[in-house]
Amino acid sequence: MGIELPTSSAGDTPKEMRKFDIVLRNSGILSLQGDVRIYDLALETSNTKLYLNGYKLTIVSSNHKNRRNWKGTVDTGSGGTIEWVSGFSLVIR
Repeated sequence: MGIELPTSSAGDTPKEMRKFDIVLRNSGILSLQGDVRIYDLALETSNTKLYLNGYKLTIVSSNHKNRRNWKGTVDTGSGGTIEWVSGFSLVIR
């Protein structure tokens, strides 16, 4: 089965879980059910899976940018994407 995101019972808002640092190992599965933003994601073992299901996963941390050190597989579904963004905002006046 695995973990389904976003979920309304798990933090900020269903689509904004910017403090979540998710580690998948030992056949772990993450399945998106909508666009979501998290802090970081690691796929530590080769038998882990990420299913984007056509949705957008936004990751704030650059620790694993461009799937660096991910050992598991990613299934994008129909048009799913992963985007790494800066974890801070800068306002200049």
